[in-house]
Amino acid sequence: MKMIKKILCAALTGFVFSSGVFADQVVNLNWVAGTSQTANITVPDEVADIINANKAAIEQALAATGATGGPGGTVANAAAEIRAAYTSLSSYGINVTNPINTATSGLNGFCDAIGDSLPNSQTQQNVWAEAWIGKILPFPHFGFGINTGASRLDVSSLKDTANALGIDVGGLRDDLVFPTVTADFRVGGFVFPFDVGFTFCSIDTSKISSFDEILSPSSIDFFTIGGDVRYALLEGGGITPKVSVGGGFYYTKGGVSVKDDSADADLDFKSTTLFVSSQVSSKVLFLVPFAGARVLFSKTNVDWSIDADWSKIYTGQNTAMLQNAQKWGLLPTKFSGSGNTGFMEGIRPQLYGGVGLDIFVIDLTLSLSYDFVAKIPAGALSLRFSL
Repeated sequence: MKMIKKILCAALTGFVFSSGVFADQVVNLNWVAGTSQTANITVPDEVADIINANKAAIEQALAATGATGGPGGTVANAAAEIRAAYTSLSSYGINVTNPINTATSGLNGFCDAIGDSLPNSQTQQNVWAEAWIGKILPFPHFGFGINTGASRLDVSSLKDTANALGIDVGGLRDDLVFPTVTADFRVGGFVFPFDVGFTFCSIDTSKISSFDEILSPSSIDFFTIGGDVRYALLEGGGITPKVSVGGGFYYTKGGVSVKDDSADADLDFKSTTLFVSSQVSSKVLFLVPFAGARVLFSKTNVDWSIDADWSKIYTGQNTAMLQNAQKWGLLPTKFSGSGNTGFMEGIRPQLYGGVGLDIFVIDLTLSLSYDFVAKIPAGALSLRFSL
């Protein structure tokens, strides 16, 4: 999925990946703390980029706190401690040489993954086996129930961020399920052969033990509302199938986070999906096999932020010196960015199908779908009361 990435870092403006052993740069800082102070410090490339991009603010902080320059000054000592931490990254469980760049680029990548998975999780909701449930008059046709669904969510880039921040992701898999637990309602139309459906979903995986164990140390919290209208081209009957066309929308708002006591990475997302669809179904005794196609138009906005205390992440280093580095801005603790797609960028065709079990007033529906653009499979199981 194409993303328009806008990096809005308050303390970081450019990222250059390094490979192998980290490279160093020499940075010159000048400030006045009683007398003129100068420090020529050697720091890793990505830290040097941060300092150079924010030099004026850093020098003001050095002056305000009375930092001392020179080879043995407090600034030089803090810089030496940063270098020492970078030479020992593996001892902190960090297997990259540029943790700040890796953490931020990982969240940018996860913006893409969220943008791909959200529309597929939305369309698992409010799927009915019957292509059209009938009119409200003269005999009422309506139904309501619950639905559980899941779509694949690629969290490999989120794991990269967690690792770069020293967060232990343990046995967290690269591919997880994006879950939905939904209440839905559908009612038949009048005069013309149509029906209208509504759906609502709210879930916080940190409060559901089974999800919390699977997703830990990450969590997902979101809600979705949606609705659709279907019009019957063929009303069915006997061996004639029902055929309908329709359209609708879904709106989802929520967040994803991964955290521990020393670092926290958060993403807040909003997604609006419009869709057009067609469906065919045929009832055979108690079974209702069905198949259909959708075209989704999705607009997704994701904002992310990182809050890291490096003095707690690099526990083997001098805490006071790292805290000074953070206080002055040599080693910034907060980063942010965003990503988004527009409706015309997020066009994706989707096939779906399944089978319903219709026993008197109880409907059990199993559905599966596949997104051909993002290559994401998804599915849902619904239990409803219907007339």
